Amino acid sequence: MSSALETRSAFQSALANVLDSAECRHVIDQIRRGMRTVSISGLVASPARALAVAALQRETGKQFAVVVPAQRDLEGWERDLAFWYCALHGVHDCAEAVAVLPASESDPYAGGSPHAETLEKRGLALWRLARHRPRFALLTARALARRTVGANELLKIGATLRRDEDTAPEEVVDKLLACGYVREDPVGAVGEFSIRGGILDVWPPGRTAPARVEFFGDTVDSIREFDPETQLSTTQLGDVEIPPMRELAVRPQDFRDWAARARQRWSDQRFARSLQDRTVFADEGEDFPGWEWLISLGHRPGANAFEYFKDAVLVIDEPIALENFLANAFRTLADRYAENDAADDLGLHPDELYLSDAELRSNIDALSRIEFRALGRTAAKIDEELVLDAEEPEISVGKERARRRPLFLFPNKDAGKMSAFPGEVEWKSQSVIRYHGRLPDLARDIKHRCC
Repeated sequence: MSSALETRSAFQSALANVLDSAECRHVIDQIRRGMRTVSISGLVASPARALAVAALQRETGKQFAVVVPAQRDLEGWERDLAFWYCALHGVHDCAEAVAVLPASESDPYAGGSPHAETLEKRGLALWRLARHRPRFALLTARALARRTVGANELLKIGATLRRDEDTAPEEVVDKLLACGYVREDPVGAVGEFSIRGGILDVWPPGRTAPARVEFFGDTVDSIREFDPETQLSTTQLGDVEIPPMRELAVRPQDFRDWAARARQRWSDQRFARSLQDRTVFADEGEDFPGWEWLISLGHRPGANAFEYFKDAVLVIDEPIALENFLANAFRTLADRYAENDAADDLGLHPDELYLSDAELRSNIDALSRIEFRALGRTAAKIDEELVLDAEEPEISVGKERARRRPLFLFPNKDAGKMSAFPGEVEWKSQSVIRYHGRLPDLARDIKHRCC
C-alpha cells in the first residue's frame, strides 16, 4: 500500500509541476496569442515531452500533430501521449485519442508492395483523422512528406452502416473489395468479410471483434458484434464503421486504365520487358507486386497528411534530426530512382510520390508549431552553419548520384541575432522521486498497482 501511495504521490507531483509551471503557462500564452513558432529546450526525455504536449492540448483544446524522425520513435510517443492524456482527463481508455500514421518504409523501386500491416495502419489512421479528429496525430517525417488521397475521398472509400438506414449490400461489397478487404467464409481475422444472402460479416480494423449486418432489401435491419470462434452474436450495435484496409481504392478497371497510361509513359523499347511484367496482370484487371508505387501514374494524389490536420499545432521532435532524416531519405530516393531507370525498370519520380522541399516548407509554415530542441535554437544555428560550410564529395552510382543538401524546413534565421529567440522557452525538467526520470516505469506501476 505504501508503495502504491508513493507512486500516486510521485505521479500527482509530476502533473502539478508541469501544469503549474511558469514555462507551461508561458507556452500556452504564446500559442493563444498566435506565435508561429515556439521553441522549447530543456525537456530531453520523450515521456517528459509527451506530458508537456498532453498538458498543452488540455489547456488549449487544439489538435496537436506530433512529427518524429523515424518509425522507431512512434511506439514510445504513442504510449506516453495516451497515458498522459488519460491521466490529465481522468479517463481509462485513451486508445482513440491518438491516431498513428506510419510511413510506407519500403523501397518504391524494389518491385515490392508495402507491408500489409503498414497499409492497414495508414488506412485506419487517415480514416480516424478525417472522420473523428482525434486529439493527437502522430506521424513520421516520411509520412508527413508522402502524397496521399484527400480526406473527402478517403471517407468515400470506407463506409458507415447504421441500423434502419438504406445502403445497398452490393455497393458495400464493391467498396470492401476495392479498399483491400478479402472475402473469406467464415470471417476469422481483421480485413476479412463474407456475404450470405442478406447477411454481411465483416471485421474492420480497429475493432476487437467482427460485426454481422443483416439487410432487409437495401435497409440495414440489424447490426451485431459476434464471436469469431463460436460465430454467435454477443452485442447489439446501432452502427458500425468500416474504415479502408488501405488508403487507395482500386478496382479492376483502374488496373486496365493504368496499363494504357503505362504504355504511353514508358514507350521506349528498353522498358518493354518491365512493362510486360506488369501489364500482363493489369490488362486482366489484376494487381501486381509493387502496384501501390505505380498506380498514381497520370493521377498524382492531390493531397498529403497536412490536409488531415489543417489547423492543428505542429509539434516537431528535434527539427535537426527530422530534417537530416528527410534529407537522407530524399537523397536515397533520388539515387534509387536513377538506378532503377538505368536498369530499364518502371518507376515514378520521387516528386510524384513525395512532396518537394518547397511544398514541405509551405505546408509547415502554414501551421503554428512547437519545436522540441534539446540544446535550443542557438546551438541549432551553429549546426546549420556547419552543414552549409561542409563540402560533401560527389559519388557516382549508376547515373549521377544526388548531392545531399539542407532542406531548411525549420530555419534558424532569427537565432544568433539576439540574446534569445523571441519564441524560445527553456523548460527545465526534474527526475521523478524514486523513479529517477524513468516515466515509462512510473506509468507501468501506476497502471498495475494503483486504483
